[in-house]
Amino acid sequence: WVPLYRAVQRIAFKLRAPQRLMLCLKLYSSVAMVSKEMAKMATESLLAHIGHPIPKIRQVAADHLYTLLCINGFLEVDDEDSMAEIDLLLTETEWMREDAGVKEARGKLTDLVKRILWQSV
Repeated sequence: WVPLYRAVQRIAFKLRAPQRLMLCLKLYSSVAMVSKEMAKMATESLLAHIGHPIPKIRQVAADHLYTLLCINGFLEVDDEDSMAEIDLLLTETEWMREDAGVKEARGKLTDLVKRILWQSV
């Protein structure tokens, strides 16, 4: 599964068409169901796309990341405060906007999710 993931990742960073990139984001989510290792890799890729310049890509990446975190049990981590903040950031941030609040939310989200990922190693 790792070679498939790497192939999708290489393609995703070269794509310019938003619809095709959104399909790659969906593939990340699908491949994440295979194992915990794949879920962590997909989580990192989705986090990277939350910083995409196209607002729709940010929104889709946030939706897939939320689903992935819920399904793969990262939300079962002992740090309830961090998980509540991740939940709030993913669901309440208006990812379609172009303002400093989105950049700030992305930064906080990235820090929190990476900390949770390293705790679950």
